[in-house]
Amino acid sequence: MLFTLLFSSWAWAEKPAFEYAGLNIDTAEYDLRKRYPKSTFQITSEAKSYYVWVDKSEVNSGIYAIHLYRRQAYWSKEVESVKPALAEFKWLRLSLEKPYEFLGVKPKTWKDENYARNPSCKSILMVLSKKYGRPLVGDKNSEEGLENQGYTWSSGGENMVLNCFTLGGKGRSFAADITLSKPV
Repeated sequence: MLFTLLFSSWAWAEKPAFEYAGLNIDTAEYDLRKRYPKSTFQITSEAKSYYVWVDKSEVNSGIYAIHLYRRQAYWSKEVESVKPALAEFKWLRLSLEKPYEFLGVKPKTWKDENYARNPSCKSILMVLSKKYGRPLVGDKNSEEGLENQGYTWSSGGENMVLNCFTLGGKGRSFAADITLSKPV
């Protein structure tokens, strides 16, 4: 009887809608410390914010830095089943930008550096689209010579956004990070 009750409670527990490289919105600092024991951890003054700089020997699926945090924010009215209001949210940002010191050969130009440090947006977008379907494509915006483009998946109040950019709005598009978010 107890087993049946425990199993049925577990079976009905809400699973995170999205994950990348085995990390999801419910990933906790403890999970990160266990998975990345050689990496550098920093707790910010916010006390609910953790940065992880992944050690070169522990890099998996192109994740080089992780930011796990909770804070109050307004949730977009476009997100299904969530009313726009100030609420507590949790975020998990996975940086796909390879640190300069991880490069074997140092790039000669800023443009070459981006090609060496960031994966193509298309490759990451294909993996995520195959698993989660077609994303909502956000508006492009420009900042400091970069044209940014976001791709969003939503399910049950949870969001996953792939942030990509092109240099000067031309040429190859690069993946910068993947951000998972959800109201708590």
